[in-house]
Amino acid sequence: MTRNTHFNPRDLRDLLHDYVDALHDRAREIDRINVFPVADADTGSNMLGTMRVVVESIRGVDDDMRVLARTIGSSALRGAQGNSGVILSQWLRGFVGHLAANGEVGPRVLAASLDRASTMAYDAVDEPREGTMLSVARRAAEEATVAATGADTVRRVWTAASEAGDAALVETTGQIETLRRHGVVDSGAYGLAILFDVAGSDTLVRPPSSGRVGGMPDRHTDPASPAGESGWYEVMLLLDTEPASDPGLAALRAVWREIGDSMDISGEGDTWACHVHVQDVGAAIEAAVRAGRPHHIRVTPVPPPEDGPEKPPRALPPDAAPNAR
Repeated sequence: MTRNTHFNPRDLRDLLHDYVDALHDRAREIDRINVFPVADADTGSNMLGTMRVVVESIRGVDDDMRVLARTIGSSALRGAQGNSGVILSQWLRGFVGHLAANGEVGPRVLAASLDRASTMAYDAVDEPREGTMLSVARRAAEEATVAATGADTVRRVWTAASEAGDAALVETTGQIETLRRHGVVDSGAYGLAILFDVAGSDTLVRPPSSGRVGGMPDRHTDPASPAGESGWYEVMLLLDTEPASDPGLAALRAVWREIGDSMDISGEGDTWACHVHVQDVGAAIEAAVRAGRPHHIRVTPVPPPEDGPEKPPRALPPDAAPNAR
């Protein structure tokens, strides 16, 4: 991407467009290695769908970093699709928000923006797990921060982020048992690593384990089992609240944490993107109604896991949290 000393609004626009093109080329491959946390074969499609909403939203928008950041942040939140889309939307909101708040974007500001993006991605997840796209975001931010010291171009920062993201991606196979058993990298981590490669590398990453997906079922044409047989459903909705209604959001989190899994609630002010896997859809939506005004509600059957659920630990090790860097 850019070799300039600074990262400008045109660079941001080009990055998002190039990322959408790259995701379009890889979405099917990402979907096919989607085995964690649920093998629902939609990670690539959800990340691509989320980014398409973002790119469409900035069509005709002035090349002003503050205006772009505001538009990208709003569209990312409202257009997030699936668990991976919610996390990606929060990463984007953290990234562009820090860019816009710091005026001229040189290497140090760019690295700090990647760090802020990583922190917001972690904050979006109720039970953060290493070996996912969060690991790629964190490692990329860490190495970008190191590279920014003494860097004379933002290209050096992006290159460091790309190399670190690729390394973290390959390591995901050994960090989660389901991935190790299938011999694949994490699908969301793959999708995010592509963004860093678009920005800082001449070639897109192709993780060694991705070459093994040929032996896996193509879930677009030959699903492993009938959708919904598990009895679980993915619930996604936007929630409008009063700015001072944090108790309602806390109550929603508590209910969803009790009745569901894979919960992500992210946003700010009076609009929140909410995602959860539950068996009792009615209870999930009723809890949202008590917290605010839910809309754009989507309910999708979740296929059953092949070998039983793999529950993540409740918390990360202290040195793995982004604010522990």
